[in-house]
Parts: sequence; C-alpha cells; structure tokens
Amino acid sequence: MENLKSKRKVLRTAVSKLFTRIENEIKNTNVNKCSLEESLKLLTVKAEELSKLDLQIEELLDSDSFEAEFEASQDYAEKINVWQFRAERKLNELKGSGESLNDNKHVVRLPKLTIPKFNGDSLYWNSFWNSFRVAIHDNTSLSKVEKFNYLRSYLSANALRAIEGFSISDENYDSVVEILKNRFGRRDIIIHAHMNKLLNLAPVHRSDDIVKLRHLYDTLEIQVRSLKSLDVKPEAYSLMLFSVLLKILPPEITLEFNRRNSDYSANYNIEKLLEFIRTELECRERNALFPISGSKSRFNFQQPPMHRNTMKWKSTAHGLMAIATSKGEDRVDHCLFCSGDHKSYSCRVGRAYERKEVLRRKGLCFFCLGKHTSRHCFRRRSCNRCKGQHNQAICFKVENKTNVSHMELLENKSEVGGAVAESQVLSTISERKPQCVLLQTSDVKIRNDTKVTRARLLLDNGSMRSFVDKDIAYKLKLPVIRRESLSVFTFGNKSPIKKTFDVVKIELENREKPDFSVKIEALVT
Repeated sequence: MENLKSKRKVLRTAVSKLFTRIENEIKNTNVNKCSLEESLKLLTVKAEELSKLDLQIEELLDSDSFEAEFEASQDYAEKINVWQFRAERKLNELKGSGESLNDNKHVVRLPKLTIPKFNGDSLYWNSFWNSFRVAIHDNTSLSKVEKFNYLRSYLSANALRAIEGFSISDENYDSVVEILKNRFGRRDIIIHAHMNKLLNLAPVHRSDDIVKLRHLYDTLEIQVRSLKSLDVKPEAYSLMLFSVLLKILPPEITLEFNRRNSDYSANYNIEKLLEFIRTELECRERNALFPISGSKSRFNFQQPPMHRNTMKWKSTAHGLMAIATSKGEDRVDHCLFCSGDHKSYSCRVGRAYERKEVLRRKGLCFFCLGKHTSRHCFRRRSCNRCKGQHNQAICFKVENKTNVSHMELLENKSEVGGAVAESQVLSTISERKPQCVLLQTSDVKIRNDTKVTRARLLLDNGSMRSFVDKDIAYKLKLPVIRRESLSVFTFGNKSPIKKTFDVVKIELENREKPDFSVKIEALVT
C-alpha cells in the first residue's frame, strides 16, 4: 500500500503543475490554443490514472482511516474537474471568436455602440435601462461584480447619488438595481415627467419661425409617443393639452385650425391637432425651399447656433459690442406715433391718451405695440414706470409736462422739421434721475483638482478679461500659467494704470448640476 501511496503522490504533484500551467495559459492575453489543448489532454489522462490508484488504495484501507482518505480523494477530484471546466470554457471562447471572425470577414465594420449616461431624469430611464439590460444586465458571461462596476460608470448626478454607500459585491448589485427602478423607473413618475414636459413647452410666437415650429412638433411627438408606450391613452390628457397647445402656437396657425374645425365636438382630438401642425409645418418647409426670385424668403429656415462652426474665432466682449453696434447702424427704428428715429415706447410726443388712440386706430397691441390685439398678446409686459398692465408709451400716471401735443406736431410738422428729435432728447435728459448700476451675479463652485470653494461670480458685459480674487487663488493653490502686463482703467481713474498680473486656469462648476462646468483663464487681482 505504501508503494501505491508514493505513486499517487507523484501523480498529484504532476497534476498540480498542470493546474498552474493551465492557469497561466488562461491569463495570457495571447492564448496558445494548441498548448491549452495539450494541457487539458494531459490532465484528463492523469485524472484517470489517479482515480484508479485511489480505488486500489481504498480497497486496502481499514474502516478507521477510510473516511479521511476518501474525503481527501474527492477534494482533489473536484479541483481536477474545476480546471478541466475552465480550460474547456476558454477553448470554446477561442473557437467562437474564430468562427465569428470568419463569418464576418466580408461584412462592413460597424461602429461601436455606446450607452448614454443616466443622470436621474425619469424621461430617459426606459431608454437607458433597455440599452443597459441588453448589453450588460442579461449578459451571462459577466459576474454581478462586473455588472455593478459597469452600472456605476454609466450613472451620474442624482442617479449616482442614489446608490452611494453600497460596496461593490454580488449581493448589492440586485439591491442597487431595485433602488434605481423604484426611484426613477416607476410608471407614475415617468408619466408625470412626460406630462410636465408637455405642459412647459416654449411658445412659438411667429408662424414663419420654422426651426422653433419643428422643435415644438418633434417634442410633442416624442412625449405623446412615450405616453402611448406606457399605455396612457390620448383621451386622458387631450382636453388639458389641447388648451396648452392653442396658447403656445402662433395666432395665425390657431386661427386657421379653428376655421377648418368649426365642429367644436371634434376640437379636442389631440391627434387631429398634431396632424394639422405637421401639415402646416411641412408646407412651410417646402415653401422655404423655393423663395420668390430676387427676394429673400420670409421664413426663418436658419439652423440653430449650435450647428454652426464656433471654433473659427474667439468672441470677446469688445468684439461682440462692435458687432452689435455695426448691425444697429444699418437698422433704423421709426416711432409708431411721430415717425421719429427712436423706439416707440420712449416717445414723448403728445399725451398718453393720444398715443393710445393711435394704437387703437392702427389695431396694435397695448402691451408690446405689436401687430396684433392685446387679447392675443403672449408678451404681457408691465409698465416700467407704474408697473401697470400697459406699455410705458401710454402710461397715464407719469405725464411729461413739456410734451408737445401730437395734433399740434402734425399740423406744424413742416415748420418743426428736425427739431422733433432734438426736443425729444432734451426732454429725455431732463427727466433722467440718478440711478445705481446693477450687474448680474451668480453663485458657483470653483475647483482645482480636489480643492473646491464657493464664490460669487460678477458678470460684467463690458469687460474684456476675467479676474479672480487673490485670496481664492491662494486658497485653491491655482497654478500660474503665465504673466501678463495690461493697461487697466480702474474705477475713478481717467488714465490707465499699467500692471502685471498672474494668469491662472480655473474651473467653474454649476452647484445644481456638477456635470456642467467650464474652464477659463483669469487674472489674479
């Protein structure tokens, strides 16, 4: 029996070496298929010889030592089975990849599919989860720990914060998926998100603004289609959505729809309204492609700014102001009341009731002075003087005592001539009162690697450079990238002061949306 045990010991040593050999082959990035098959064949042969020796030794054992010997033999047999399975699985993977390469060698190489990150917006939960489920969640070749790692990498903002505190393990993966489904994937939450999107659509004021009309229609189609996929019938929200759409559509389109649908019992069919908007939009798009010869199309068919190439030049405040000035010189605004070269709301010719009568006679809006009645106005701005519901041009509470009667002006227009503009300027200057200069501010986070601080951002549209306080630069240890010498006009000084500044690079981060940030260069003051 001792000879048999010695022989078994030698066999077990050889089998252990085969374990190590197979493990090294599997871990290697460039697996040698022939070597792995050879190791698997040797392991199978050695396993059969070891099994025969175990049977011979068990026949010679007494009852006291049989149990311990049999248990040790079974443990070793299990190890052999595990490494046989691992070697066979690796060979099957190599075989499958080789077949797929042979099958697809004449197929066009497709682009790599990417799963968009989910930030916690329930509107996009279904699309995210369907993509993640097909690619990763239902992939049997991945362990739950690997799936957990993938899931964390595709989450951001509120979605990532919802699973903070869970350690990466097999047990926690199912819990994390359940938490995300309960918080962002509940049917009632998704329905509410789609309805909220529909009720907060941006209005389109002009029927010839094709870009905004197309954006409105596409958004409507997406939300209605998503609600249908959630088994929400249009009848459940048609009445409410119908009223919202009639308010945000241009008056011309609303009037045309009401003219074609005089039967009020059919007016609340949302699908009928969407079909009408689509038809009107397509007609305008086709018409914009064929403008009248020798004239520009009156339809706004220009692409939004985001589709243009904005990398050709860097805009500065000075450059933008120059462009605005040059554009303004080509456009002359004529007053509705006196035909002067000034804005209508700043006209001081005549009394307020006379200007109001002019608006009524011309059929113009009392709120925005537009070419529509006050009933159909979407821009109901309050008076800047008395905060009343009217335009400041027809404000009765603050009357200018030096104003010239509008009727007298028309009678003596030939005599007055160019003096009208001068009297207006003098009157405006005499009415001006000292006012404070107010600038926009914003509360932001400033980041430098791991160091973060909150600061108040001052937005000065007339400044051509950005500045940062030296205390913040010292606190965050902002790296100096260079030094610049500038001539600066400071407050109270009429002549420039030449100074040398350190230029640092900082990252401004939105407090509510941490993913939204911008990197700028600033001068330390």
